Amino acid sequence: MPVIRLGNTDIEYTVVHSKRARNIRLQIDIDDGVTLHVPRGCEESQARKILFEKERWLLKKVKEFQSLRLERETRLKQARREFLYLGKSYPIEIVRTETTGLRGGLRDGRFVVEAPEDISVHGIQEHYPALFEKWYRHQARALIPRRVQSLAEEHGFRYRKVFIKNQKTRWGSCSRAGNLNFSCRLLMAPPSIVDAVIIHELAHLRYLNHSEKFWNLVARMNPKYEEHEAWLKRHEHLLIL
Repeated sequence: MPVIRLGNTDIEYTVVHSKRARNIRLQIDIDDGVTLHVPRGCEESQARKILFEKERWLLKKVKEFQSLRLERETRLKQARREFLYLGKSYPIEIVRTETTGLRGGLRDGRFVVEAPEDISVHGIQEHYPALFEKWYRHQARALIPRRVQSLAEEHGFRYRKVFIKNQKTRWGSCSRAGNLNFSCRLLMAPPSIVDAVIIHELAHLRYLNHSEKFWNLVARMNPKYEEHEAWLKRHEHLLIL
């Protein structure tokens, strides 16, 4: 991976050549790092110029993302002890049983993981992501369609189907056919944020874009949408399995 030195910082970056790209585009992501999207035939030396031109902004963003990664690492360590559901944290308790596999669920203010005696605590924790995803999917299939139906009826929308997935880059989406998709990880967020995402996707049933009319519609249905959007943007890197 190529490296460029800006100020006193060495920054790794990736160059992606694209047929669709007409101009050089700089992107930074918490997982993928710094990426330059360039048109086919563009020389790397030409693409690197934008890194120098955006030096101050890029250094600021790199520092911000380093901080976010540290926060996420702390959250992943907490995920071995605490379970996040609808904005609240529940302690995780491992209970040894005669079961042959792992099972989990909320009971009396804690997330109880049933596990056989022959699996170590570390081995059990390694299975948490798959166990929790299964549980989130089950809960999401029960909770989210009901909220979609309720909010759609309240605001006069008609939709086709609701699908629950484990989308990595989107909390929700709306297809041209009128189907709504939601990430099961959305149930980690508080109920107000869940509703805000649902309202956002319902609005796309009328405007399949982010035009001024779209945002005006969202604001009428959810006057606190800016606050909710800001919360999700600030915390989304922590809502992980």
